[in-house]
Amino acid sequence: MTKRTKVQKRKAESISYAISGFGLIIIFIILVVYPAKKQSSSLNKEINALDSKIKRQEVLNPSYTQLLIKNKEIEKQIKEIESTGFESFLNHNNLLKLPDSFKEIASKSKMKMISCSPDINSSKNNKNKLLLNLELEGDFLDFPNLLSAFEAEKKITYLESIEISSEKTKTYLIKLWLNMDKQL
Repeated sequence: MTKRTKVQKRKAESISYAISGFGLIIIFIILVVYPAKKQSSSLNKEINALDSKIKRQEVLNPSYTQLLIKNKEIEKQIKEIESTGFESFLNHNNLLKLPDSFKEIASKSKMKMISCSPDINSSKNNKNKLLLNLELEGDFLDFPNLLSAFEAEKKITYLESIEISSEKTKTYLIKLWLNMDKQL
């Protein structure tokens, strides 16, 4: 073998080693680096989602804590109510006083009564019940106090619906059934 063939042979070996090394690097990138990068980006997305959840919960936690405290107060009031007897608040004599009665309850609960309209036709089907449509404004944290006040006076036999909207202020549309019996 001549020098030239040895040089060419070594050159060919060097090229094949370089190509093999480059191929191994590409295989390493495809098999190790790319999946790790993919997994890393999915973990980053999970971390970002969890961070946003944590931030939301940090914002909502004070309100949630206040609602828990108010819930305990309401449960205590309910137990007191259940331990005492009560009479129906509504009869034909005080039907005209109904809006004022609910306005007073709303103001005690730090809510503002916008409208109170009894549906007289509803009493035709349910002789001892009356459908009442209320529209109120106020803070959401005071809303449980309003419901508790209704329960405390035993005015509601059934709460049909509650709609809450918050365009300019929190507005509550409530449909409820009232007891018209003298005794429950």
